[in-house]
Amino acid sequence: MSTAQLNIEELLRLRVEEISRFLDAGPGQYGEVEVSLIAASINELFRELWEREFQNEDKIPEFFRRLWNLIISLASRIQPEDERFDMLVRLLKRLQSLRSGLVLPWLGMVAVWKDMPLLGECLREVANSSFMTATSSSPIKWISLQSLFARLYGKGIAERTDLAIWVLREALEESLPDGSARHAMLEGACQ
Repeated sequence: MSTAQLNIEELLRLRVEEISRFLDAGPGQYGEVEVSLIAASINELFRELWEREFQNEDKIPEFFRRLWNLIISLASRIQPEDERFDMLVRLLKRLQSLRSGLVLPWLGMVAVWKDMPLLGECLREVANSSFMTATSSSPIKWISLQSLFARLYGKGIAERTDLAIWVLREALEESLPDGSARHAMLEGACQ
C-alpha cells in the first residue's frame, strides 16, 4: 500500500512502531543517527500532510494531537527509571531542533517543531484525564507520565509549569490515600 493510500492515523502508527523498535533495542544499539532518521521521517510525514492539507485548518492540528497522544501513550508504558525514557526525550528534543520554516497561523503563529505545537495542550489533557489520579488502577502509569512531564519540562521541550505545580500540590497538600496510591503520589512528585 502506498503512502498516499494510508490515512494519517495509520502513518503515525507506523512512525510510533518505528519509535518502539528504537526504544526496545536499548540505548547501546542506536545512536544519534537513528534518532535523526526517526525525527526526519516524522517531519517528512508532516510535510506530506502540509502539502496535501494546508488549507484544511483541522487536519494540521489533528496531526499534532494524534502524534503527541501516541507518544504520550507509548511513554505511559515505560517504567519511570528506564533508560528508554531518556531515549524518547532525546528523540523529541531532536524533533524540536528541526527547522522546517513552517508557521501555523491558526495556532497563534507557532513554528512547526521548534514550538512543538499542541504538545502542552495534549499533556494538559492527559493530566486532566481520569487515569491521571494516583488512586487510579495504574499507579505506575501515573508515575511514568509524571516522569515524562518532568523530563520534557527539564529539557525545555514543554513549558508547562502548571503540570508540575498540580502534581506537587496534589502530593503535598491533599490528604494522601493509603497503599500504592500514596506511594504513587509521592513518587510522581519526586519525578
